[in-house]
Amino acid sequence: MYTKYQIALQYSPEMDKNSVLAVRRLRIRIDRCTDLRRILVLTGSKRYNKKFTSQQVRLIYHYLGKPPFPCDDSTLFDNYILQENDYNLIKYNLEQNN
Repeated sequence: MYTKYQIALQYSPEMDKNSVLAVRRLRIRIDRCTDLRRILVLTGSKRYNKKFTSQQVRLIYHYLGKPPFPCDDSTLFDNYILQENDYNLIKYNLEQNN
């Protein structure tokens, strides 16, 4: 699990002094991608949660693309690349739960 701030900094490293604004900017990007927002909600993501699950991180990377500034753990993105089969399975499972 990764904090929302850790993921937010990958997309907006200039916000390293202001965690609230970094997370807010990430939330705006997620909200603009309605498919991502819907799937994150179905996986249990809530605005007040402080962390993303590994599944949620994979979904974020899938929809928003590779962050321009990966965190110190350079393997983070590579470890969470969402394979097309994984994506289809997640989407199918989420749709079955509705």
